Amino acid sequence: MKRLATALVLTLLLAVPMVSEAVSLGADGVYTPSTGVCMLGLCTDAPAAFLLTNTSSAGVNITQVIIDLSSAVSSTAVFGGAAGMLPNVPFTPGPGAAATGFTADVGAKAITLNFTSFDPGVGFLFTVDIDDSNRTVSAAEFAGATLKVTFGDSGAGAASFATILNGTLAEAKVDGQATKVPEPASIILVGTGLLGFALVGRKRRGAQAPRSA
Repeated sequence: MKRLATALVLTLLLAVPMVSEAVSLGADGVYTPSTGVCMLGLCTDAPAAFLLTNTSSAGVNITQVIIDLSSAVSSTAVFGGAAGMLPNVPFTPGPGAAATGFTADVGAKAITLNFTSFDPGVGFLFTVDIDDSNRTVSAAEFAGATLKVTFGDSGAGAASFATILNGTLAEAKVDGQATKVPEPASIILVGTGLLGFALVGRKRRGAQAPRSA
């Protein structure tokens, strides 16, 4: 009977279709330029702000984001400030950023962010100093910079920043599609459950069978 139950479960598992689920991959990045000003030959600086948002389907987390300045309109733009622009504000995460489990690697031309819990619908805000050779970087000068996003094992994508709202901000949107298939562990769990039901049913039938005199 055990062999029969096992064979029945295997047959049922083979009969169950492996349905793939289409999921959307999405990330939005918005750059708000510094509001630094110069008066009487003295310049003050303020950090630029970045807001990253995971716009993917439920269950698709962002695991890495790279903001690359090497393709920006301003070829001299760098993270970390320039001489004459004070104060040079370092990378500063915003409220709630710690919940994403982030780590940051800030270079002159690129910022790399790794995440353990950047869930769909969640935003990640940070500020950082960004200047070119002699002044803060406007949205138009930041345009062309690249936003690269990795969505765990689901895929990756990239997009260039472009100005929005009459050139006051710059935005990049990464969009894509991925196919999510059932995990082997889930299939094994279903099979184990079916096998358990089969064995319980066998025991019940055995207990209800009339005994011969």
